[in-house]
Amino acid sequence: MLDEPQDELETIESEVDDELQDGPAATYRIAAYPADFTLEVLHSKYKKDTIRIPSFQRHYVWTLSQASSLVESFLLGLPVPELFLYRDEGSGVLVVIDGQQRLLSMSGFFDGMYPSPDNPRPFRMLGTRPPWEGKLFKELKESDQQNLLNSTLRSIIIEQLSPDDNTSIYHIYKRLNTGGTSLTPQEVRKCVYQGALHDLLEALNAEPPWRAIYGRAKPNPRMRDIELVLRFLTLQLDLASYQKPMNDSLSSFMARHRNATAEELRQFSDLFINTVRQVHTALGERPFRPRYGLNAAVYDSVMVAFARHPNAIPGDIRDRYARLLQDEGYLELVTKATTDEASVRARIEKAELALFGNA
Repeated sequence: MLDEPQDELETIESEVDDELQDGPAATYRIAAYPADFTLEVLHSKYKKDTIRIPSFQRHYVWTLSQASSLVESFLLGLPVPELFLYRDEGSGVLVVIDGQQRLLSMSGFFDGMYPSPDNPRPFRMLGTRPPWEGKLFKELKESDQQNLLNSTLRSIIIEQLSPDDNTSIYHIYKRLNTGGTSLTPQEVRKCVYQGALHDLLEALNAEPPWRAIYGRAKPNPRMRDIELVLRFLTLQLDLASYQKPMNDSLSSFMARHRNATAEELRQFSDLFINTVRQVHTALGERPFRPRYGLNAAVYDSVMVAFARHPNAIPGDIRDRYARLLQDEGYLELVTKATTDEASVRARIEKAELALFGNA
């Protein structure tokens, strides 16, 4: 009942290109400085989790011959592209923004295992020159082992000086990882804001009333549904401080609450679950589609309105909602300049008045 025909595109109206619509992002002051870590140090930091690779669907993808070619480049003294590492101010951990394949390849070689999750096996060099072909790290000559351990891989360490958040990592990651299919904003957030809040968002995304409202039983592979969960929490809890661009507001909320306390997580969970249950009961399945796709602006305004009136659902709520979707002023607010501060606040006020006024 929830899943649409295979040939129907899953569309979120009004948010097709949120960043372009939002206009320019905030201006940052960034410190970037080089660090010439040896491969031995990089390997040690990675094993100790002081250099961390964010979890994301695109894990290790290099072939064994590609990884072997990298090892050979170090043995030959050839240049290798640098790493980009973002220093997390709170923990001091260095987060890999660019260079994951290089770091995992060298670390795997030192450990003796090719790091592919799909085909793990001993890391014997493949497609290299005769002195090294077929060799594990421990089978190399002592001089070659020391040469590798003492080789340096330049790392560019990036720190955000201002504003007082860490939203720049979102933009840096997005711009450095542009090969292949572009990442969606929430996929980037998953990479850079791992923590308790992200885990909660994934759990909330599986709630049956939310799946019915969203209109698909299975999670969206590009995490657009999870972003809508985050969008509701951000606008309901931080509307007073909301500023465009929307993407930065969502990222800032995730950054501030990435390691939320158990009490905060319980508050977020209760707020979302109670609201989606009431919306589902009151408006039924797939309610936020005034035309052909889920309209994110209709969604956020109605959800916030319901959250503000958890125990006062009028008996004629469906008629009120139908009239709201015919209101030309409201339709203007949910189809044009939808992330402008004034538009966000005005459509929420309009939805609240239409749905709960004089109830």
